[in-house]
Amino acid sequence: MRKPLHTLGFLIAVIIILGIISLIIPESGWKINDKISINFPTFENILNPEDVEYADISKIIEKHSDTASMIKPDTSSGKRDTVRANADSLRKHIHKIEMTSEGRDKLASLFEKLKTVSSGNPVRIWHYGDSQIESDRISGFIRENLQRSFGGYGTGLLSLTPVTQKLSWRVQPQGNWERYTLFGKVDSTIPHKQFGPMLCISRFSPFWNDSLPNDSVIYKASVSLKNSFMGYKHTHSFSHAKLFYGNIHKPVKITIKNEDGKILHVDSLMISDKKINTYKLPVKSGISEFSMHFEGYDSPDFYGISLESSKGVLVDNIPLRGSSGLIFSRIDYGFYLNLLTHFDVDMIIMQFGINVVSEEKENFKYYERWIYRQLQTIKKMRPDIPVLVIGPSDMATKKGTKYVTYESVPKIRSALKNATLRSGYCFWDLYEAMGGKNSMPSWVFAKPPLAGKDFTHFNQMGAQIISNMIYNALMFEYQNYLNKIAANSEEE
Repeated sequence: MRKPLHTLGFLIAVIIILGIISLIIPESGWKINDKISINFPTFENILNPEDVEYADISKIIEKHSDTASMIKPDTSSGKRDTVRANADSLRKHIHKIEMTSEGRDKLASLFEKLKTVSSGNPVRIWHYGDSQIESDRISGFIRENLQRSFGGYGTGLLSLTPVTQKLSWRVQPQGNWERYTLFGKVDSTIPHKQFGPMLCISRFSPFWNDSLPNDSVIYKASVSLKNSFMGYKHTHSFSHAKLFYGNIHKPVKITIKNEDGKILHVDSLMISDKKINTYKLPVKSGISEFSMHFEGYDSPDFYGISLESSKGVLVDNIPLRGSSGLIFSRIDYGFYLNLLTHFDVDMIIMQFGINVVSEEKENFKYYERWIYRQLQTIKKMRPDIPVLVIGPSDMATKKGTKYVTYESVPKIRSALKNATLRSGYCFWDLYEAMGGKNSMPSWVFAKPPLAGKDFTHFNQMGAQIISNMIYNALMFEYQNYLNKIAANSEEE
C-alpha cells in the first residue's frame, strides 16, 4: 500500500520537473522536425498569460449565410439575379478586388465576353492553386454561381490519375498508370516539359525510346468515370466529353463502354504531329457512368478529360499540391502558349502562398520576385488574358495553449499583392476577407466548423463562403462595367 507521503513526494517531483520545463522551453516550443514540435506553457506565460483574441467573423458568416443552402445537391431551377444586383447593395457584401487601371482593362475583356457568352464561345477559366482548392473546393462554388448567372454546365477538366477525387465525378484508373508532374518532385526521366493544362500527364506505358522502340509488348489500361450525384447541380451533366493527349508515337485502340460494360464505340487514337490533340468521346450527355479502355504498344501523354458544355462558363479546377506557384516559368514556353490558344482560355486564377508560410524569414522579397516572374511569363505569352491572384488564407500555429497567426502570413500576402499589382493584374486579399489576424481559429471553432483542425484548410462549408465572396467581388466589378457602358451609351 502506497503511503500518503510517497504520493505527495511524487506530486512535488512532477511539479518541479514541469516547472523546470516551463523555465527552459522556448516560447516557440521544441521543434522535432518540419511537421512536429513540442509546445508547453513557459514560466512567463503561466505568470502572465497572454490574452489572444480571435477574430470576430460573425458578420462575414451572416453576409454569406445563403451558401448554407448549397451544401446539399441543388434541385432548384432558374438563374440567380446577382448579376443584376444594385452596385450599392452588392458593395455591402464584398471584399473588393484590388487592381491598377491596367488590371481593370484586362478584366473588362473578360466581362465583354461574359456579356455575350450566350451567343458565342464558352468563357473558360483556369483556377490554379495549392491544396486549398483540392477536391474542387472554392472552384466548385465559383463555377456553380457563374454557370447559374451566365449559363453553361459540366465539371471541366479531370485528370486520368487524380490525387484526390472531385465532389461530382469520380475517376478510377485501372492498370499500370503513372502520373508525372511539373510540380513537387519532378521525375528526371521525363524527356520533355510538355505537361498539359493541369501541369501533369498520365501514361500507361514507359516513355517511348526512338533508339529501342517497342514492337512486342502491348500495354493495356482503362479509366472509368462515374457521376456521384453529389456536389453542385451544373456539374451533373455535360454536352461534350473531350479527351486531350499528345506525344503519340503509335496508334492506340480506344474502346468506350457504358456502366453495364456494353461497348458503345471502338476507335483509334492516331499518330499525330500535333502537340495537343482532342478526341471527342461519343457518349451521350445523360450518361452517368462510362469507361475508356486503351490498348497499344505505347501510351500517349494524356493531359486530361473535360466534361463541358458548348456555351456558357467553364471553370477548370487545377490543384497543385505542395506548390508555391513557382511553376509557370519552368514550363515549355511554346507548348503552354499553344495550350492557352487551344483551350481558348479567357482568365487565369492563381491561389498560392500557404506552402511558404512555415518558412521563418524576416521578409519575403525573394518570393515577390519569383511570383512576379511567373506573372510576367504569362503576360508575355498572352497579355490579353486577365489574371486574378488570390492571396493566402490565414494559418494558425499553437503558441502555448492558444492558436495564433503565423507571423509570415501577412508578409507573404504583401509579397503576392505587390507582385500582382506590379504586373498589371488583379489581387483579392483572402487573409483580410476572412477576418485577418487570428481569424483561422474562429473558422475552425465555428459551429458548425468552417475549417479543418490543421488550422490551414477550409472544409466544404467554409470553402463555399470563400467562393461566394470571390464571386460577389467579381460580380461587383462586372456590374460597374455594365454601368460604365450604360453611362457611355446615354452620353452618345
